[in-house]
Amino acid sequence: MTISHILFSIAGVLLLILFGYHFIWGNAAYAALRPERGSEDDEGDKKFTAWLNGRAVFQMGSIDLLLPAALLILMGFKFMEVNVALLSALFFWYLGYALFWLLSILFSKGRKKMDYAKQGQWILFLVVAVLVSVGATKFDAATPNPVGNTAMSTMTTSQNVPTVPQQ
Repeated sequence: MTISHILFSIAGVLLLILFGYHFIWGNAAYAALRPERGSEDDEGDKKFTAWLNGRAVFQMGSIDLLLPAALLILMGFKFMEVNVALLSALFFWYLGYALFWLLSILFSKGRKKMDYAKQGQWILFLVVAVLVSVGATKFDAATPNPVGNTAMSTMTTSQNVPTVPQQ
């Protein structure tokens, strides 16, 4: 296993842990914020609808943690070929998450210095971005990139594409 594969595996496992925390404890914390539902024209119904929309967006965050975790773990443990374009996208994705999280804290009214530590998810997103970036820069595309699954290997290598004979 190369240093790149180790870094991808660490990033993937970190995201998997974050997914578990987000899905279980984050969901419970968000559920505790549920307002009482009122009648259709009531202010309570508007608050409930806004909360319900927020909960759906919250669960989209679960997918944003789970799917990249799976991809990084697959690449890290060589069940999938390393894809530098995908790694670049993941780098910018999590760097963007870190920056926007920081900016949202910075521009929130009533924030305190300790909020940067209390809302420490931005640090974890930054760590994932760095692990992916360093892993991608250390990856040597010239070395063979074996995968454990032969079917996947034949799908992704251009050598196995049949050619049409020239007349």
